[in-house]
Amino acid sequence: LAIEIDHDLVHHLKTIVPNNVQIIDGDVLTLDLEKTITPKRQEEPTQGTVRWRVAGNLPYGISSPVLGLLVEFHRKTELISDATLMLQKEVADRLLAKPGSRNYGVLGILIQLHADIKELLTLPSGAFRPSPRVTSSLVRLSFRSPLISLVNEKLFERMVRTMFTQRRKNIANALHPFAASTSLSSAEALTKAGLDPRRRPETLNLEELASLADIFENMTSPKN
Repeated sequence: LAIEIDHDLVHHLKTIVPNNVQIIDGDVLTLDLEKTITPKRQEEPTQGTVRWRVAGNLPYGISSPVLGLLVEFHRKTELISDATLMLQKEVADRLLAKPGSRNYGVLGILIQLHADIKELLTLPSGAFRPSPRVTSSLVRLSFRSPLISLVNEKLFERMVRTMFTQRRKNIANALHPFAASTSLSSAEALTKAGLDPRRRPETLNLEELASLADIFENMTSPKN
């Protein structure tokens, strides 16, 4: 099953692909993947759940939105086994970044939560025609259950996005805009999480961020 946005290319491909290839003329960012893939899955003769493998040479301008789309689709359906993608090396470095590094941020945190990431190849610009102005990387995302348990993943994502817009500040200040939307102050939350308020957001690992998000969720959610 192939998704292609270039109408002329779709027309050409349909004349040369094997019979078992279905080409969808559309934009992957607006396509309803559940409606596209689920009916196809139900037609398969195999027993049990059929999981898909994704491959793509992504337009670099939409790499992050496509990655987010794949993670969200995995969260909702668990129908994707893995994704092998050509990306700008700068994006690959962000996916693989560890806490404390300059590339560590929102994208890596949200993807690492749901997938193991491996860089397979690094390709110079001369490997392509026409040559882009950047180095490229081929990476594989192997999807799995979340690396850590979260009470409210949407709240976790909002908190992380807020904190990393001010990554050079200490976490007490970086967390303040998010905390202001709750009934708990950043100082209270950090004390409960046992985190030094002088640290910067980029030093927090997944477990520490999850603990902080769960404190906000547990302290601000209505109790029965």
